[in-house]
Amino acid sequence: MALPGTPVLLYGDEIGMGEDLSLPGRLAVRNPMQWSPGQAGGFSAGDKPYRPVHADGPYGYRAVNVADQRHEPGSLYSWVAQAIRVRRSSPELGWGEWRILDVGDPRVLAIETRWRDHQMITLHNLSAEPAQVHLPDHPDEATEEGRMRQVLGDAGPPYRPGQEITLGRYGFRWLRRTD
Repeated sequence: MALPGTPVLLYGDEIGMGEDLSLPGRLAVRNPMQWSPGQAGGFSAGDKPYRPVHADGPYGYRAVNVADQRHEPGSLYSWVAQAIRVRRSSPELGWGEWRILDVGDPRVLAIETRWRDHQMITLHNLSAEPAQVHLPDHPDEATEEGRMRQVLGDAGPPYRPGQEITLGRYGFRWLRRTD
């Protein structure tokens, strides 16, 4: 969601739905959507669905389905929905000019995107170890307190210019300039 361009999700990605690798080729990723923990995952009320459905295992419809995740704040579904909302309200991510920032730690992917008067910086720690980084100085930020605001992240207090940012293992923070 944070990379430039158009994000692509296959149905089921938003809930962490598994694939059926026992099926050949593309059929392995074309499982019936797991809507609920009920019969056939809520996909069909028929006795024998056209495509096989899997109830058991860590990725079966009893364990992974939309109904169980939809209103659970900590679920993958809720995270993906929030990331989509932030992405849709941030035109610079899809349309802006982007550049990779040097934040002093090669484990952290930092991308700045700008479009018209919008600016966002996304930070992603690609390591299993925590990382601490500083954003490069931007003259227009350094004079005003609190111009970058976190709009998505896994943790952390509000960002202040010049502040060191701590990212947990595989942590992320998306910061957006506000006026």
